[in-house]
Amino acid sequence: AAATSGGDGSGEHAYDASQYDVVSRYFTPWHGIPEDSATGAAHAVLCVLWSSLLGTDVVRAYQASARGGALHCTLLRGDGGDARDVVR
Repeated sequence: AAATSGGDGSGEHAYDASQYDVVSRYFTPWHGIPEDSATGAAHAVLCVLWSSLLGTDVVRAYQASARGGALHCTLLRGDGGDARDVVR
């Protein structure tokens, strides 16, 4: 399960909310992962959604887990026929 929000950066997993467009958390307890610290695969999907909602091809994301993780996602547009490296 993934959840996203604007958030204000306060609370248990504090972060600077002004630096991020999207804040998420990811849980898969049925697979023995109570919470993932930073999930690139989930953000590959979230980037498509949030880039559309925000009207931009670049989404600054933060996964608010105990360790935390910043993800800078860029939507690469094409005809859908080309594979692209998203992490090198």
